[in-house]
Amino acid sequence: MQIEADAVAVFADVHVKHGSHAIVADREVAEQARDVEFFGADVLIATGSRTGDPAGVGDVEDVRAGTDRPVFVGSGLNPDNAAELLRVADGAIVGSWFRTTGDMWGMVDLGKVSALMEKVQALR
Repeated sequence: MQIEADAVAVFADVHVKHGSHAIVADREVAEQARDVEFFGADVLIATGSRTGDPAGVGDVEDVRAGTDRPVFVGSGLNPDNAAELLRVADGAIVGSWFRTTGDMWGMVDLGKVSALMEKVQALR
């Protein structure tokens, strides 16, 4: 389906945590990344095995091996692993770590937002 909109970027998870390829491990992540790029993704996302679980450096590198497009960390970024992950990723999507409860149901904790952004700014 086309939405006929200008300047819309598609961010797509490569190794979808609940997808069949993640479950049965029948295809290399780099091969899946090439597929995601072929089908029009502008940014490819590397995630951990569950919501909030950190993507590993190897996960990001596996996605990057299949694309020339930007690669983002899609789960688990926090001040403790930001330096390691942002060394290999072009950006990140952060959600549950910012929450008071550590899951998607809590309120956003501005202290956590500030702590992560201070770390990210120091890395740039």
